Amino acid sequence: MISTDKIQTAGDQIKKLRPAYGQLMDFYVPIFKAQQDSLAMLQLNPIIIDDALLTAKRENNLPLIEVPQFHYDPDHAATLLKRICQIVIQRGPKELGVTADTLAAFNQMDMRPVIDAMLSGRDDKFNQFAAQLHIQGKILSLLIYSCLAPAVEGGAQQVASAYLKAAEHLKGYCPVCGCPPALSLLDADNGRRWLYCSFCRHQWPVPRIFCPACENDDHNSLQYFYAETEKEYRVELCDKCQAYLKNVDAREMTRPLYPPLEQVATLHLDLSAQEKGYQCTADKFGA
Repeated sequence: MISTDKIQTAGDQIKKLRPAYGQLMDFYVPIFKAQQDSLAMLQLNPIIIDDALLTAKRENNLPLIEVPQFHYDPDHAATLLKRICQIVIQRGPKELGVTADTLAAFNQMDMRPVIDAMLSGRDDKFNQFAAQLHIQGKILSLLIYSCLAPAVEGGAQQVASAYLKAAEHLKGYCPVCGCPPALSLLDADNGRRWLYCSFCRHQWPVPRIFCPACENDDHNSLQYFYAETEKEYRVELCDKCQAYLKNVDAREMTRPLYPPLEQVATLHLDLSAQEKGYQCTADKFGA
């Protein structure tokens, strides 16, 4: 588990390299540090998978659990939400700050129905709650996920440790929860490729030549682009399905690698890929 000091160091170094990201780092670094503090203190009951179900999932290469099965502590989540709302009010853009201020005023309300609606994918019910609070659904979702992230990450770590085999997962979806990757990572030791889950933050190894969105492994239709000034980054493109995925090469980095921060610090690469006509893997996933 990465320390909050290393998250701060990574953010400070990104600011020096790319001053244009200064405000974003000042905003996200405290949120990620708050999440990491929360993860270190969190204690949840383990997620149990029935033996017969586990066998079936392994035989069919299915994710071990579904998103609604993640455990969370409502009081712990509410405490973190309050801290994150204060960060957003102090450091976030005005529109987001107003929303956080509104949500903080409802701190005494039971957030469990809102959280459960989000985890279960009940968009209609979730948007109902958002309307009652006079908050945009997307912004409410962002804030709720931010306070749940430590519980989800901790749950994924527990599930992976207890039930996941070490063999390479030859699929583009997360073997723990089934969600698409947010990033591709090349580790510092041997350049092995890992995918980083957009929801539970689990990492799993995959082949170097492989599109997570459509499972294309034909090198003739897979390419990438990068900038000479940013050798730690490249964007992997699939001409078969027109998907892209940002890649972070830890061998080219001297700062600590914290994937959520690198995801934020590469928004310019998203714009470049989209200008070329590609969609991010998460949007193309399952299409």
